Amino acid sequence: MEQKQKRILETIRNKPEEFVKEHFKDPEGNPLVLASYQTQALRDIVNRQNNRFILCAATQSGKSEIISVVLAIVALLSNNEVILNVSRTQAQANIIFERTKAHLVEDSPLISDFVDYSKSSAPYKKEFSKTRLFMHDGNEFRSMSTGVAQNELAGEKLLGFGCTTLSIDES
Repeated sequence: MEQKQKRILETIRNKPEEFVKEHFKDPEGNPLVLASYQTQALRDIVNRQNNRFILCAATQSGKSEIISVVLAIVALLSNNEVILNVSRTQAQANIIFERTKAHLVEDSPLISDFVDYSKSSAPYKKEFSKTRLFMHDGNEFRSMSTGVAQNELAGEKLLGFGCTTLSIDES
């Protein structure tokens, strides 16, 4: 697995948009072709130009798609990371979670080999829950909301959860 991860890392670092086109699919099942701004964001993030990134783009321009690609790639390239995607509502968080999960599980056999299907978290009896996915290299991808229920403070649902990589959607 380590050798395969090194080959993937080299390809992603040199030509991330080509790796995405070869191994990721759009929602219709076609090879995912990134727009120029998505390619630049992916390159900057993959090559860790900065520790923090803000991606600001128009509605329906592909922000969620590029974030899902980035989170999938972080999950492929890292070890023992806790990757957390947070949105205001769980429905919003699920959009990125489902796209990231599709990239990791469905798009490519090469990539799906990294997913650990044996982990299950009670009370779920599936390979992974609706908001959590595990990788063989110790990575965990989780999706949560900051949504406020009656008598809850904003963000209270996030208390007690840590992460090493954080994506905040619709902030």
